[in-house]
Amino acid sequence: METEEKNRTSSTKTGIAVRCLLFFAVLLIAFRGLYGVFGYRGQGGGGGLRNFYAAKRGSIDLMVFGSSHSHCTFDNSRLWKDTGIASYTLTAGAQSFDNTWYYVREALKTQHPQLVMVETFNVALPAYDEAQGRYVTELGNFYRTDLDLKWSADYAEVIRSQKQAYGLDDEFAGALLFKLPILHTRYESLGEDNFRNRYWFRKGYLGSDECAPQLPPEPTDERSVPQGIGPEALVKIMDLCGEKGVNLLLYCAPCAEGGGHNMAVQNYVADLCAERNVPYLNFNTFYGETGIDFATDFRDSGHLNNNGSAKLMTWLERWLTEHYTFPDHRGDPAYAEWDLDARYLEDRADFLRLARAGDINEYLEILAGSADRYVTVITLDGDYNAQGEDAYAPSLAALGISRQAYLEGGCFVLENGALSYASGAGEGSYVSRCGRRPVTAERRPDEDGACTDRVRVGTTDCTTDTNGANILVYDAVLDVIVDAAYIDVYESLLPQRGIDVDEISG
Repeated sequence: METEEKNRTSSTKTGIAVRCLLFFAVLLIAFRGLYGVFGYRGQGGGGGLRNFYAAKRGSIDLMVFGSSHSHCTFDNSRLWKDTGIASYTLTAGAQSFDNTWYYVREALKTQHPQLVMVETFNVALPAYDEAQGRYVTELGNFYRTDLDLKWSADYAEVIRSQKQAYGLDDEFAGALLFKLPILHTRYESLGEDNFRNRYWFRKGYLGSDECAPQLPPEPTDERSVPQGIGPEALVKIMDLCGEKGVNLLLYCAPCAEGGGHNMAVQNYVADLCAERNVPYLNFNTFYGETGIDFATDFRDSGHLNNNGSAKLMTWLERWLTEHYTFPDHRGDPAYAEWDLDARYLEDRADFLRLARAGDINEYLEILAGSADRYVTVITLDGDYNAQGEDAYAPSLAALGISRQAYLEGGCFVLENGALSYASGAGEGSYVSRCGRRPVTAERRPDEDGACTDRVRVGTTDCTTDTNGANILVYDAVLDVIVDAAYIDVYESLLPQRGIDVDEISG
């Protein structure tokens, strides 16, 4: 009897343990599901941890790490189009170097790239505050770096290390660990993109066409050894890549920020790399070879613009293919998402060109050059002809809208660069389901009896002015609104935007 009682007690304990494990497993799954909806959306650049975790195991051949100095420099889509190298940039804006180490460790759990590249500008961060006796960083840096990491023993170790290094209180450290206490304030800001990842194909680069002239950094032979956990993290990265058998390349992106101090810190990095036999490229010491012009190629003191990135990538592509052997995945259906990332950045470049157009005629000329990529809807309503039929009718004719059709007005739809629908002056409707969201155009009488148009992509109303011209540019392949512009002919022929074009403007 005693033995049977012991067996029943043991069985009961086992059952309780199993139920507890199941409860915590369900709780973890629920937390992950909730975080997928309420999760933080602000790492900077494109892709982030969300897209990285979705990548097929072992599919990435080159990985880039660091802060915004990486994702504003390294154009994954250009590398893909030119060489077929499948790369991914996994960064967070203003990321301290200890957190860069966490990202490298996390990435090498599922990927075994031919090469890891780490940008070293932030190797001196986090900074140590002697008065406070702890490292300091902005609160947002924890959000950007930590919150998208998967729950794991390593994630718990990240929070524990940060709590100790940064002197975090128990409440904030707990909120970081469990995430949801931080994210509950996002309930009211939920939108469609919280329930699906529209940009699942993004690989890291976003870029900018802004230009802010800078002065190049002064060269120096001085060495400045950063104090604290940044250099320790750099050594850990070197050791881990060695253990994993992964090639490591350190580099410092062209930068006017930090001046002589940054140059002295990078000299320390160069010495450490020479000692450890790790290749290192400090582009601030030979930027002339890459063609970088500090007067034209920066968006601000710390980051290249698109022009600068293009120059650097041209040089870097040649250097990488001379020193390493990468497979060319172009044309492989398994790597089609890299084609989508390239298409997104081409769409974005189109938007930036359209946004700079000086008038409607320049706008339509730019649009004509890439109209075969998009579904384009143009409406002519009200007194759209107030400045005369030669004001922009010839530019519409270049898109396939004849003068006679222009004089009738109404709604015009171009697909694959050809006119596919024209409503004429009377009532009419158009619906296209070529993308994930339907494109609809409805022409109905208004309260004065005149017909006007409403154009929508899904539930987004893209019509701003009913007394002029509205233009919608929609990429059905990516399900992205590239532009939604209008002109009010009584004001000017300058295209304006009545809605935020945040789907492509970044």
